Amino acid sequence: MYVLLRNLYIDSCPHNSRSSAHTAMSGSSAGRYLIFVYGTLKTGQPNHYLFTDSTFSKGTATLLGTGETSEKYPLVVSSDNHLPFLLRADGRGENVEGEIYEIDGPKLDWLDEFESHPDFYRRELTDIRLKDGTVHFCDKGITAGGVCECWVYFLSEYKPEMLLLKMLKSYSSWSPDHLPYNERCEFFSTQ
Repeated sequence: MYVLLRNLYIDSCPHNSRSSAHTAMSGSSAGRYLIFVYGTLKTGQPNHYLFTDSTFSKGTATLLGTGETSEKYPLVVSSDNHLPFLLRADGRGENVEGEIYEIDGPKLDWLDEFESHPDFYRRELTDIRLKDGTVHFCDKGITAGGVCECWVYFLSEYKPEMLLLKMLKSYSSWSPDHLPYNERCEFFSTQ
């Protein structure tokens, strides 16, 4: 959930264009991808085990490092579940912090289902600035301070009032800034 994804081919390296990444995404398991998680899928958060444990989800996920969005976006906590939502409102909010993973096609398929893409969350390419670690792709290494193009799951639609909520730089389910994530809630509401 709360994810940035980027097409990362190991064998044949495209020129990192947005159009070729979208084309590759319509395939399935052929490629490798970068993902930036910023919410309940991060290490130490309530759904991390679902993301990384193969008994709960298909595919592989390898932690590469940490980063933040190059642009500012609102990261808010809302709904009966107390979910973190990344909103497409460029220039508002914070440079959101999270973790960068390399994943395979089956994990991408699982994430699309987990995030209810494209109905609840919508996947979009977004630049991520590395805070630590190194991401290697296309025979090129990107180190701390460098930018890699990734995908993010933004909330597809939201009410304008959500832009009035406290905007976070980093999400933790146990932050005093909001109520903890409620994994027992059965349906989503963005109110």
